[in-house]
Amino acid sequence: MNASRRTTCVLLLVCICLALWPTPAALAATAAKNDDAHFDTRSDVRSDLRLAASADTSTTALDSLTVLYVPGLQWHHVNSADMPALFSLAQRSGVGNLAVVNTAPEVLFDHVATVTSLTLEGALGDESQAARIDEQIAQHLDALPAGAALLLVGTLTADSLQASGTAEAERYYPLLPLIVLGGGIQAGCLTSSSTQRVGLVAGSDLQEFAEAIGGARTTEGAPANTDTAPGAHKGAAALDSHPAPWLLGAGDADGLLAFLQHNIDVCESVHATKEVMDLFFLCMFILVFAFAFVLLLLEINVPPKRTRLLVPASRILLLVALSYPVSTFLMFLVPPPLYPVTDTPAGMVATCAAWMVVVFFSSLLIGARKHWVYALFFLYLLTFACVLGDLLTGGPLSLTGYLNYQVDQGVRYYGIGNEGSALLFGSWVTFSGHLANRFPKLRFIPAFRRWGFLAASLVIVTICALPMLGASFGVLIWGTMGVLVAWWLLNERRIKLRYLFAVLLFTCALAVGILYADVTLNPNTHMDHLGPSLASGIVPLATELFRDVLAYSWVTITYSPVLTVAFILLLLWLLVLAAVKPGTYTEFWAKNRGLRAAFAAGLVIVLIMGAIEDSGIFMPSIYLAFLLASLIWVICDMHTWRSNYTMQSGTHVTGRELLRMALELETYRTHTIPAEAVPDALSAPLSPPADTPDGASTDEAAEKDA
Repeated sequence: MNASRRTTCVLLLVCICLALWPTPAALAATAAKNDDAHFDTRSDVRSDLRLAASADTSTTALDSLTVLYVPGLQWHHVNSADMPALFSLAQRSGVGNLAVVNTAPEVLFDHVATVTSLTLEGALGDESQAARIDEQIAQHLDALPAGAALLLVGTLTADSLQASGTAEAERYYPLLPLIVLGGGIQAGCLTSSSTQRVGLVAGSDLQEFAEAIGGARTTEGAPANTDTAPGAHKGAAALDSHPAPWLLGAGDADGLLAFLQHNIDVCESVHATKEVMDLFFLCMFILVFAFAFVLLLLEINVPPKRTRLLVPASRILLLVALSYPVSTFLMFLVPPPLYPVTDTPAGMVATCAAWMVVVFFSSLLIGARKHWVYALFFLYLLTFACVLGDLLTGGPLSLTGYLNYQVDQGVRYYGIGNEGSALLFGSWVTFSGHLANRFPKLRFIPAFRRWGFLAASLVIVTICALPMLGASFGVLIWGTMGVLVAWWLLNERRIKLRYLFAVLLFTCALAVGILYADVTLNPNTHMDHLGPSLASGIVPLATELFRDVLAYSWVTITYSPVLTVAFILLLLWLLVLAAVKPGTYTEFWAKNRGLRAAFAAGLVIVLIMGAIEDSGIFMPSIYLAFLLASLIWVICDMHTWRSNYTMQSGTHVTGRELLRMALELETYRTHTIPAEAVPDALSAPLSPPADTPDGASTDEAAEKDA
C-alpha cells in the first residue's frame, strides 16, 4: 500500500471515530449510572448537558420568580459575621459567577412573564450598609411564597458603571455574584450548559432558566424567544449545580465563596493588564529579532568575537520569550491562602513573572546538563503538555489569560481557543521537526518520522476538533494540512499540489460535517448561531463564516496598523527564505531537512489560519514565534560551528563553505563514497576538538563552547 493510500485510510478512520460521537441521549444514559460520582473530570463538568437531555422541565415550573439585585455585592462581603442571612442563603443555594458580557443583568429578565425584580436600597461598601442590606434580604426570604424561586444577582454601582465606560457599548461588565434558590437547583457550585465550567453561568442560560420558571412573555401573539436554532431552548436544565471543587473540600462554604471571588478578581486583573503583558511578549520577540538579525543574514560573515556575544544573547532572550506563553497558564496554579496576594493586577503580573523565572532557570539547568538545545525542547514540551493537559481536564488553567480567551468577554467559555490551538500546534510541530533535525541518528527517529509523528498529530487534531473536547473546527483544516506537509517533508517525499488541494477539500468537507453534527445533535454548542445557515445550504454557511471572519479579524488588524504591516513583511520574508532560498539558504535548508519540514508546514498553517480563523494576525503571530525560535537557534548553531572552526584551524571559512563541506561529508557517510573522493579539508572542521570527550559530536562541542 503506497503512502497516499495509507494516508487516506488513516483519515477515513478519523472520520469514522468522529461520526461515532455519542449523542446527548447516550450521554444521559451514561450519566444515570454515575450520579454519585464526585466532580473531578471534564465529563462531570458537562453533566448539565446530560441533564438537558433527560430532565423533565415540567417538574421545575413554579408559581413565581423573584430577582433581587444587590448593588456592589462581592463574595468577600458574604460571611457569617457581617451578613448572616445572606451567608445562610449561600450555604443552602447554588452559587456561581454570572457572565453577562457587556450587558446589564436587568435586561436578562425582560421577557419573563411572572417575575418580581427588586433592587435593594444602598450599596455594599461598609459594615452599616452590609447589615442594612442583609436585613432586607432576610425580609424578602421570609416573604418568599412557597414553591417560588429566588435569584440574587450582584450588580455594579453607579460609580462602577461610570468608570467602566461612558457609552453602553463601551462598558465592561465583570463577572457578577449569583445565588439561585429553588427551581430544582441543589446547594453547590453552579454551572450552565453554555459554559460547561463549574462556578460560571452564562447570561443566556440564566435567561432560559428564568423563562422556564416564570414563563416567556409574548409580543403580538408570538413567543418572545423565536430562535429555532438547536440548543436555543434549554429551559430549566440550562442551569445545574455541582459539589465544590475537590481542592476546597466538601462543606467548605467559606472556601467556595473565596474560590468564586478569586475567579472574579483574576478576570478583572487580567482584563486590566492584558494589553501591557501582550506588549511585553511582543517586545521580547522584537528584541530577539534585533539581536539575531545579523545572524539571519547568512551572507554576512560575523567575526568570531562578535559571534560569541550575539549567539548566547540571542539564545537567552529566546528562552526568556518562550517562557512567557506557558507561564500564562501556570500562573493560575495558586493555593487558596495566596489568593489575596495574587488576585490584584500587580499580583497577577508578579505571579506570571515569578513563573517565568522558574521556567526559564529550569530550562537553563536542563540545557546545561548535556545539550543546550534541550532547554529549547523543554519549553516546547512544557507548553504542549500544559495546553493539552488543561484541555483534557476541563480548562482549570484557561478560565482567562493573556494568551487565551477571557470568559468575562464571552468569546468562548469551553474547549480550546484560537490562541491555545496555535500554542499547541506551534510547540508540537516545531519540536518534532527540530528534534528530527538535531538528532537524526537516534534509534527511534526513523520510526517517529515514518508513522509516529503522523499518528500522534492526528490524535491531537481529533482532540482539538471533537465537540465535547476542543470544539475547534478550524483545526481540522489548517491542522491536518500542516501535519501532512510536515510528515511528507520529514520523509523526503515530494509534495504535489493536486494532493494538497484534494486534502484541503476533504478537510473542509470534514469540518462542515462535524460542524453540522455538533449544531444538530449538541444542544449546548457554542456554534448554534450557524443553525439557520446550515439549514439553508453550503453557500449561506460559507457567506456567514466569511463575514464573521472578516468582521472579527478586521478589529485585530486595524487595532495597530503598524504591527499588521510588520507582520505581513515578516511573513513575506519567511516565505522568501523557504521558497526562493536566497544565497546560503539553499545549502542551509539542504543540511537542515527536519527544520525545513517544520518550517514549511508552519507557513502553510499560518496562511490557512489567516484565511479561515477570526483572530486576525494574533493567532498566526503566536505560531510564528515558535518557527522563528527554532530557525534562530539552528542558525546560531551554524555560526558557532563556523566560529569554532575559524579559531581552531586559523583558516577563515564562510557559512556557505562550511555547509557544503558538511553536506559532502554527510553524502560520504551515507553513500560510502571512496575516501580519495572526499576533500582533505573535511576532516578539520568536523573532527572533534582536542578537549571534546570521545564520542561527542562536533555539534555538542560547539554548544558547550557557546
